[in-house]
Amino acid sequence: MLKQAIKPPATFTFSRSASHASQGRANGPKDSAGRRLGAKKSASEYVVPGNIIFRQRGTKWFPGENVSIGKDHTIYSIEHGYVRFYRDPQKHPKRRYIGVSLARDGPKSILPTPPNAVRRRRLNMIAVPRTPEPGAPSQLPTSPDVIASGTPLQQRPLVERLRTGHAYREVNWEIGRSAERAGITVRDFDRKDRWLAWRKRQIKAKKTAFLKATRADRKGKGKQKARQAAKSGKTRK
Repeated sequence: MLKQAIKPPATFTFSRSASHASQGRANGPKDSAGRRLGAKKSASEYVVPGNIIFRQRGTKWFPGENVSIGKDHTIYSIEHGYVRFYRDPQKHPKRRYIGVSLARDGPKSILPTPPNAVRRRRLNMIAVPRTPEPGAPSQLPTSPDVIASGTPLQQRPLVERLRTGHAYREVNWEIGRSAERAGITVRDFDRKDRWLAWRKRQIKAKKTAFLKATRADRKGKGKQKARQAAKSGKTRK
């Protein structure tokens, strides 16, 4: 009897090609056009509100007087004037600032403006000297310690004002000077100590975290004691 030879089953391989054309690189081109960053206005150049002075990525230059900064760090003018590039050691020892001076020449064109210098109002109006009108009342004293009659504050009797609701109250500036009369002093403001409030918040946060941890410890120890008591009760039974 002849045995029929067993043949292995035939194998078929299928290959599928792409049915859609390729659309290019997945990550985009590597040689894109430049973003045209840098200075758009030079020093002492006249600008109007809205003129872009400097385009940058990050704050290589910081906004100074009469300018503002956009969300892409673009510095632009908000006043009519002349561009100035300068440093301000009182604000920061290393930062560079861009500002707009309202005057072209003279001492008023130098930035930064001194802290106590007279500043021009931003209304684009011409300054005109004021002449007192005839018959006008004299100017009131600028010091709150002296009233119109010239009597010092210490000799003036405390006058209570009646307001709505039949309640008496002191004058606002007298309330503000109550701390001075009581001898209360405050720590002098230090411009360089910028992180005092941040330090206080950090100390408060650490204290809160410590209290939470101690409470959790107490709860954990209480649960552990309860488990041990339950186990000991089971063993006694």
